[in-house]
Amino acid sequence: MKKSAITISILFIILMTVFIAKALCHDQMSYYYYQACEEPSIDDIVIALPASNSSTHGLFWGTSDEFCDAREGFLPGFCILELTDLRLCGDSISFILDSTDSPFFSKPVDTQIESSDQAVRNGYRTWRQMHEYFAAKVMLKGRISKDSLLLENINYPNDKPYVFHRISPKELKSRQRNSLSKEEEDGNSSE
Repeated sequence: MKKSAITISILFIILMTVFIAKALCHDQMSYYYYQACEEPSIDDIVIALPASNSSTHGLFWGTSDEFCDAREGFLPGFCILELTDLRLCGDSISFILDSTDSPFFSKPVDTQIESSDQAVRNGYRTWRQMHEYFAAKVMLKGRISKDSLLLENINYPNDKPYVFHRISPKELKSRQRNSLSKEEEDGNSSE
């Protein structure tokens, strides 16, 4: 009886430590939100950057639109990607989005999900489009300030740069990016 109580206590302490560390890590990120339309939509993009320049870990929640010239007649795929080769120098920022080993999903990925593996474990279904029609990597460059982020996709430039606004984790949670109906998601899934 004592042995199982000790085991449960140790397990509880380990789980609490992991939970607290994850919460602290999540709070040490600055979130930037690009709103594609007047209202939050499936095309919105979220970027998480380290709150201090001491880390080069960042995340991107977005769509397959970053990896092609144009999308016509089908819904995008959705992704969670790490920002690779992240460089923050003064007010300049650049990074690469590498989707080589990451699936795209049939609906927007919640910002509480921090990897493709975690999305799969949480039941996200893969996108139905063929990846060979999309670039595997793209580079984004731009300027960063205290309250905003201006980015251009170097591989597939738009008419004007994306303007991201810094938002709090609480405000980010309140945004409803997942606006696909069940029927739309089913039609966008390869499963």
